[in-house]
Amino acid sequence: MHFDTVSTNRIPIKLTKSQLPFVSLVDRILTAKKDDPQADTSALENEIDKKVYHLYGLTYDEVLIVDPETPITREEYEERNKD
Repeated sequence: MHFDTVSTNRIPIKLTKSQLPFVSLVDRILTAKKDDPQADTSALENEIDKKVYHLYGLTYDEVLIVDPETPITREEYEERNKD
C-alpha cells in the first residue's frame, strides 16, 4: 500500500498542548534550514532533546547514560520548569 501527501494530509491530527513546544521548535529548525541549509540549528535541537528527556522523566545522570556527549549542562537541564 502506498501513502502520499494527498492522502495523509487529509487525516485530522489533533495536537495536544504538550506537543506544541515540540512543533514550534521543529518549525523553527525547518524554516532555518529552508532559508540556509547550512544554518546551525544545534541549540534548537538541544532544546528538543532536553524536552524529550524531561518527557521521559530522566535525571541528568540518566541523560548522560543515553547521551554521554550531550552539550546540555546539568544546570540547563535542571531548569526544567522554565521551558
